[in-house]
Amino acid sequence: MKPKARNLDARLVRELRAGLPRGRRPFASLARRLGAGEAEVLARLRALKADGRLRRVAAIVEQRRLGLRGRILVAWNVPARRLRAASAALAARPEVTHCYERSRRPRWPYNLYTMVHAASQAGCAALIRSWSRRLRLKDYQLLPTVREWKKSLPVYF
Repeated sequence: MKPKARNLDARLVRELRAGLPRGRRPFASLARRLGAGEAEVLARLRALKADGRLRRVAAIVEQRRLGLRGRILVAWNVPARRLRAASAALAARPEVTHCYERSRRPRWPYNLYTMVHAASQAGCAALIRSWSRRLRLKDYQLLPTVREWKKSLPVYF
């Protein structure tokens, strides 16, 4: 790798750590801050992803500032043959911010987890009941959030 690219990569990671600029073209704004072109920044991000140094660019959403006071983690017991379809259907819902599979445990048969957000806890529960009926998933546990931990990003440099 050329020294210029290595230098840009380090500066790019630092800037991403501070957060993407708001706007329609955040990577163009980021490129301007770095004194680079948007295409060059996107190319460097693709290269970092391709060689495994960057897994993803993610956002931390402040749900409360969006008016979403309700949040419930749902543990679903989904038969293996229906897991792909159920996870796709749930992940497609705008109220679901996380959807992931986990291994079952001896006394905990749940294998699919979704984080659901709505204006209230009651709103979350109503959505979950509706999805349960529509997807024919009767076995699930509601795990309401009792404390929200501070969200922070890792520091690399």
